[in-house]
Amino acid sequence: MPLPHRWLTSLMARYNGTSILIDCGEGTQIAMKEKGWSPKPIDIICFTHYHADHISGLPGMLLTMGNAERTEPLLLIGPKGLTKVVNALRVIAPELPFEIRCMELTEPEQSVAFDGFRIEAHMLDICLLGTGGMMPLPHRWLTSLMARYNGTSILIDCGEGTQIAMKEKGWSPKPIDIICFTHYHADHISGLPGMLLTMGNAERTEPLLLIGPKGLTKVVNALRVIAPELPFEIRCMELTEPEQSVAFDGFRIEAYRVNHNVVCYGYNIVVERIGKFDVAKAEKLNIPRNYWNRLQKGEIIETENGKFTPDMVLGEPRKGIKVTYCTDTRPTESIVRNAVDADLFICEGMYGEPEKLQKAREYKHMTFYEAAEIAKRAGVKEMWLTHYSPSLIRPEEYMGAVRKIFPDSIAAKDGRSVDLLFTD
Repeated sequence: MPLPHRWLTSLMARYNGTSILIDCGEGTQIAMKEKGWSPKPIDIICFTHYHADHISGLPGMLLTMGNAERTEPLLLIGPKGLTKVVNALRVIAPELPFEIRCMELTEPEQSVAFDGFRIEAHMLDICLLGTGGMMPLPHRWLTSLMARYNGTSILIDCGEGTQIAMKEKGWSPKPIDIICFTHYHADHISGLPGMLLTMGNAERTEPLLLIGPKGLTKVVNALRVIAPELPFEIRCMELTEPEQSVAFDGFRIEAYRVNHNVVCYGYNIVVERIGKFDVAKAEKLNIPRNYWNRLQKGEIIETENGKFTPDMVLGEPRKGIKVTYCTDTRPTESIVRNAVDADLFICEGMYGEPEKLQKAREYKHMTFYEAAEIAKRAGVKEMWLTHYSPSLIRPEEYMGAVRKIFPDSIAAKDGRSVDLLFTD
């Protein structure tokens, strides 16, 4: 939500006479005015997704453009469903003196070329909804992570109050596609019945996939005693191996066993990236242009003249995006191995006080310093600490010593977010 001292996130870029806006939440045009820029010359508006804090300012922006006697067409780019969303919002901005053109993104990666530049769509949106362990506090929700990529929403853990933390962020439970559970202690799963009811009350009909350690179906069925009737199907996938990987459209979820006093898993969210398309190779091999897009998507094409395979025209796979998440565990080699080169490492830090190391060992948790050592060994780009003990009031007080071990360490607070992009 916008605050008196902080507008909602949006980005304005200008190049060679072209103006581009990314996201348009409530108050975005006021933020532009404060900068001294005008909405009228915007040529392109890109939307990361359709939650209110990223698009609710569009009707007002369109009206302002119209009142400024704009006549040039406006291009809108966004995920599938853009036309439907824009048409709905235009109920309060029905008459405009310019044309609106919608381009819907349907692939994991898409590139749109313009005069002298291009826009490439690829982003993993991350929000640490809560940072508490054991019990929610008035100023700290229980630890859970929300990730969004290419129209898919993933939640890791769902303790008491998780849906309230989502509401504070301005996000909705309804579009969640996957919920992963690290383990079945109450502070990581007790919010599930309420979350399911909220989804049902929002008239959700799409199936929901739940992933977690062995016993998931039994635990979910027990919790559904208080959420028995739902208008959507729940599918349970139980983890039984020390490491398991599940592939989805353009990304995969990797689960790995950690060391708690019950069976517990950490998770990676990995966005893969294919190699660059080599136009020179394609032309040299006389591959018809109408096959290029299909080859770039990984298709094998068989024709009367022979077979064309992606490896004929694609370079080596490029670096994708990886987020590693683990909580409720002692340090393990499995964490180090799975966190190698992660763009973001979200790790439990139950205790900041050095003298509580023995307590961490006894209850199978970690101190800040142990988490920092893992981050250092794994070579991650950045570490966010989470899952603080209720007795830990000011985590930041201990970060000086932590950053001596791993400089890019952050004592995360509820709602901390980042948009992770491909590096080239």
